[in-house]
Amino acid sequence: MSLFVLLQQLKRHGIKSDLVDTLRTPEVVDFYQEVCQNVISRRIWYYPHSSLFWFDFRSIRNILGNLKWMILYPCACLTMFGCLRGKNYDIVHFNSATLIAYGWIPKVLGLKLICHIREPFIRGHFGFRRMMLRTCLRLFSDHSIAICVDNAEDTKLSFDQVTLVYNPVDFDQFDFLSVEQEASRRALGVSSDAFITLFAGGSNATVKGVSDYLHAMDELTQKIPNLVCLMPSFDESRLDGASARACPKRLGDRIIRSVFVRDIEKWISASDVVYALHQLPHFSRTVMEAGAMKRVVVATNIGGIREIVSDEENGLLCPVGEVGAIVRATLRLHDNPALAVRLGDGGYEQAFRLFRAEAHGDHVMDIYRSVMGERC
Repeated sequence: MSLFVLLQQLKRHGIKSDLVDTLRTPEVVDFYQEVCQNVISRRIWYYPHSSLFWFDFRSIRNILGNLKWMILYPCACLTMFGCLRGKNYDIVHFNSATLIAYGWIPKVLGLKLICHIREPFIRGHFGFRRMMLRTCLRLFSDHSIAICVDNAEDTKLSFDQVTLVYNPVDFDQFDFLSVEQEASRRALGVSSDAFITLFAGGSNATVKGVSDYLHAMDELTQKIPNLVCLMPSFDESRLDGASARACPKRLGDRIIRSVFVRDIEKWISASDVVYALHQLPHFSRTVMEAGAMKRVVVATNIGGIREIVSDEENGLLCPVGEVGAIVRATLRLHDNPALAVRLGDGGYEQAFRLFRAEAHGDHVMDIYRSVMGERC
């Protein structure tokens, strides 16, 4: 969604954008067509999707995966050349730091390169991959954009090489007045008197604490009989550990899930409490969207999250990995609706102040102008 809103704002500024869909998925093409000049499907084989992961050599499977990436790297470079050569682009904007391994290609073609830092750089066993990412950023990017202070500091770039620009929220989409809770609950087939929690895990559900959420919800069923768990984009196969895999079975029909969600605002609107239970320092788009919808957040007290969740002001913070703390925070909000309303109002005030899509687009345009000079 962050990329969609960015492209939407660039279009507002008169910027014509082509999007390269590296996974070649029809859903991506359909989703982005309205905000792009062209959506180009080109499979880039094979880069690790997230800088949260590293070159792990502890198993045959991971060794083969790393070998696959190295063997197919030249093919991916040729694909990247094909996407960029002869297109008269002014700027190439990488939407993930993992793409910076191909950063030399825009430089060879004489194109300006912006790299978006959306996740921290995990050290791994020896720090080799993190060192590679940092070195490539320093050598190839004309400027980098970090979505939180923690990510900016992780790059080890100087202050003039990286700029903090928080991810955006489209307040027209996430409008608590027009997206009504009762209507959203009916659309999802949920009773109006249910107590509804939401966990939006996305592609890194394990890192984002899905196991802790499931264990907490499993325990809460004994104390909140009308509990319902919304889990858009939930993939049960990603769960780590037998105990976590057993929770969905016990929760049964209490869990409502969907593979690909276009209307996440309705899921947030339907909920009473939203969770961001990250296990590693990581910014949370879910927190911003919950704030725009005036929904209270229960989150982990960790880098990235602490920047946007203030305990007892716009949410409740819990120590990382403490399921009991998540249970207690949820019960507080269940038993004290006035507290949930106050914290939700605090989230809205912060979201409107920091995360408006128009401000995000303006900040990115300022960076483009700085990189391009008078040409932008």
